[in-house]
Amino acid sequence: MNFLLPLATESVAGHIGFLTNLRYQTVGVMIVMTSLCVLAVLVTVVAKGLSFFPTAKKSPAPAPEAPVAVTKDGISPEIRAVIAAAIHVSLKSPHRILHVQSVQNPQLHAWSVEGRRQIFQSHTFR
Repeated sequence: MNFLLPLATESVAGHIGFLTNLRYQTVGVMIVMTSLCVLAVLVTVVAKGLSFFPTAKKSPAPAPEAPVAVTKDGISPEIRAVIAAAIHVSLKSPHRILHVQSVQNPQLHAWSVEGRRQIFQSHTFR
């Protein structure tokens, strides 16, 4: 193998030799690794420096939820408020909700059936 060493170090017609190229690559890798180490130290120092600043206090644990009042038809006032807000946003005009009732028959979920129909209709078959 010693006979290849002079051939590897000798430049041929302006080309850089093997050992010179290896030296450039080694120096390049060392520069990259040193830069990454410096960045890691810098990030650690900045994180430690920021830890000295006061942070917002943690809010206390929420109190256990009180039982929700449910009317005789089984719909809570919160759900009624959500329905009224959705109608207000959708219609953008004065309105009055006359009656709200829960669906008793799971076969009558018309909104979910309509949503699936629109999704399937939007796809084109090949």
